Amino acid sequence: MAKIDLYSGVMNRRAELAAKIAGQLKTSLNTVVPVSAGLRRALDRLLEDNGAGLRRLMEAMRRIPPADGFYHHRSCGSRPRIRY
Repeated sequence: MAKIDLYSGVMNRRAELAAKIAGQLKTSLNTVVPVSAGLRRALDRLLEDNGAGLRRLMEAMRRIPPADGFYHHRSCGSRPRIRY
């Protein structure tokens, strides 16, 4: 999420601001969607039908086996290296 998503005044104007940015960059981009709006839209869909989509997502994710050291995460901000 962007830092601007932390400000309620910006959040209330997110559609307006996204449209403005999209207009300014219309030759470079197809669309502009604030991250927070995309997350909210995804969450709303997952929560439809009493959370049926969220339950399906959770069930699918539980079937994914643990990484077991495939990636080595460093907290110093460097990119993880792949270990084989």
